[in-house]
Amino acid sequence: MCKFLSLRLIIAASLCILHALGASIYVGGAGESISVAENWDPVGLPLRSGNVGIIESDAGWNVASAPRLVNYHLQITSGVLSRFNFSNKQTIDGGVWEFDGGFYIGRALSLVNGAEVIVNSGGIRALENKNDDITLSAGSSLTIHGGETIASDTIGIDATGGTITINGGTLSSRKFASNFNAAGTYNLNGGIIRGGDFGSINAKGVVLNFGVGSVGSVLFESFNSTNVTIDWSPKSLMSLTITDSDQSFYEALYRQGSLLFAGSNKFPFSDNFEVSGSTLKKVDIPELSNCSLLFGLLTFAWSLSRANGGKQVSSCVNV
Repeated sequence: MCKFLSLRLIIAASLCILHALGASIYVGGAGESISVAENWDPVGLPLRSGNVGIIESDAGWNVASAPRLVNYHLQITSGVLSRFNFSNKQTIDGGVWEFDGGFYIGRALSLVNGAEVIVNSGGIRALENKNDDITLSAGSSLTIHGGETIASDTIGIDATGGTITINGGTLSSRKFASNFNAAGTYNLNGGIIRGGDFGSINAKGVVLNFGVGSVGSVLFESFNSTNVTIDWSPKSLMSLTITDSDQSFYEALYRQGSLLFAGSNKFPFSDNFEVSGSTLKKVDIPELSNCSLLFGLLTFAWSLSRANGGKQVSSCVNV
């Protein structure tokens, strides 16, 4: 009995703290909808940054009455958010959704009007239909630090622009940046990315930035380079594999300016990249340790001294 009361007190205290911080707790079940104000404690929809809606258990999204959720601010820490009733695509219109252990499982997702979706753990599974995709437009962003983000069809950005940043976790789709009028910026800094078929003949300007981050890999089954720029940071730890490609394929991309190293292709391909089978990565240049650098400077100074007949060299590095 005491243990039960203690648990209730802990829960009550936690709710008080969250309310004081401006958070709302979802108290409806999986068969109820997050779009109903009465399913939140305190009553009201989480429609601003100062009132984050926390989902800690299974929850529902009635897509028949609310296919578009406007300016919701959600933190999904556990359970599954799933849709009920019929809709081909659900829309996140503005606001911020953060996944910290929970999942969205359902049909296609559309991010519009500056919507921000952040996946730290848990994730998104748009897998109910073979044509389910995740699309971004109008300055929206998808940032993946961990967890999994999966679409049965395409993950991409349309011509109105947006940003996908992958720092870790897993992303999988049948197509990547292959939607009609594909555009936008994709920052590939880490994680495991399995993008299927890449690119589109209708692309309006796709930028792939292989940036600073952690060790990771990108795999595409096919690659269409129309209006695509790949810019590789010298500090990137990523690799790129395009099925059935070889060094001549990557060199051709480099010559035509579709593949760049630090924003340029003026130096020889082999100075910047190496290819093993179908996999491209940057050339590894070992970093000099402080001791190696000091030894090199001392050796250089000694050589100068010998060249001057043992005379003191006036312009030397102070050690």
